[in-house]
Amino acid sequence: MSPQAGQSLTHPQRHPRVMAEPCFAWTAGTQSCFRKRGGCGVMLDSAHCSRLGGLMRKTPCVYILASRGNGTLYIGVTSHLAGRVNLHVQELVPGFTARHHIHSLVYYEMHPTMEAAITREKQLKKWNRLWKIRLIEQANPEWTDLFNRESGEIADLPADDERRKF
Repeated sequence: MSPQAGQSLTHPQRHPRVMAEPCFAWTAGTQSCFRKRGGCGVMLDSAHCSRLGGLMRKTPCVYILASRGNGTLYIGVTSHLAGRVNLHVQELVPGFTARHHIHSLVYYEMHPTMEAAITREKQLKKWNRLWKIRLIEQANPEWTDLFNRESGEIADLPADDERRKF
């Protein structure tokens, strides 16, 4: 039985390469399953699939991962932060982050366009290490991992929480 448009159902298939959990809700809707390659092809409503950080609107962002506090850094750009970080955490992206076990999301910033995000990524990659560490510590002084591995959600930067108090 196929769902009616707007009717939410539990997603019947798991995404073993992404998470051990199934997508939590799906709707006959507008976007294909998060895992286009090897995914199940079920159409997802953009407000659902919260277990993978949501498909959400594509929001370009630059992010910094670290192996530990003051450890090895990796700078990247993506339009789906939670999904990309999850791939790094599970070491499904072969390369530098998997070789050096870089899994902690310690900094990110959103941008209005992918072009702006790529420009910022290139700028940050040219910075010396001390400048990058200062940037992280201004926003996240404890080097807290901002990616919740159980829920797939991205936390606000601690500096953002402080600004909201006033």
